[in-house]
Amino acid sequence: PALTIAIYLVLAGRAREIVTRLELPRGILLFIVVCFPWYHAMHIRHGAAFWRELIGDNYINRATGRSGDRGAFDYYLPWIGYGTFPWSGFVVLGFLRGLADPRRRLAAFALVWAVVDLVTVTLVTTKFHHYILPALPALATLAGLTLDDWLAGELRPAQLALAALPVVAFCGRDLAIQPARLLWLFCYDYVIAPGVGRPW
Repeated sequence: PALTIAIYLVLAGRAREIVTRLELPRGILLFIVVCFPWYHAMHIRHGAAFWRELIGDNYINRATGRSGDRGAFDYYLPWIGYGTFPWSGFVVLGFLRGLADPRRRLAAFALVWAVVDLVTVTLVTTKFHHYILPALPALATLAGLTLDDWLAGELRPAQLALAALPVVAFCGRDLAIQPARLLWLFCYDYVIAPGVGRPW
């Protein structure tokens, strides 16, 4: 989150606010107060094994591809569609409109948030469907802004027909063919039994 906010402020020409408005000292203090007791307890109980699991397995090994699927940024695109269905078409329109109209602050922030998350999980070699989850609130924001524009009559029917409806149709078709894809957004079932998963 901090990286996303910092990148947004730099792109918005408000870089000075990183120091003047983000309250970094207070944020660091709150992070320590809230998080330190748990890390301390885990270190006392498990010692170096805790750090090997936390840093070695969950960061280094996953970044280099210890397990899971492989792919580039397009690996996550269908899962974004399934995870936002039936609003997936509005997500696409919202993303495109956010690129075209960065003057709207909320749209610009949501766009930066989604792109930073997508780039981050793309750089990690290990791929799991749920890695894209932190980007969904940003994409839902873009979809909501676009839905609001549609209700206000600011979207042409052609935009819906060309961009939104095909995405919704393809996502709906895929989910109808294999409903377990909804479960795969939240679990490792697709890894346990690749291609089929457990019975729906």
